[in-house]
Amino acid sequence: MQRTLFITKDGIEKEAVLTMEGPRPDPYAGWACDWKCDIIHPQVKTVHGSDEMSALYYCLNCIGAFIRNMEAFGYKTRYEMDGDCGGFDFGNPVSDDSSSH
Repeated sequence: MQRTLFITKDGIEKEAVLTMEGPRPDPYAGWACDWKCDIIHPQVKTVHGSDEMSALYYCLNCIGAFIRNMEAFGYKTRYEMDGDCGGFDFGNPVSDDSSSH
């Protein structure tokens, strides 16, 4: 799977492609998902879980945590709008109108 993100650093916005693969069986650690994102994390990062769902869950949360942590280094990442953490803003409070979704 791929998602185009918009990353701003020092006032300059660039497009970056985030790629995620998996979940896949891992002979040493149950299940695994791999992700990378040019500009902010071009090396493949592998995240493990005990089953397919946990590998996917941990991978998505790892991506979100990484994007939030990159803000300390001056990187702002968005998918659709400023502040959405590239669409990986899990665990953040939801607005009052969320019940309509």
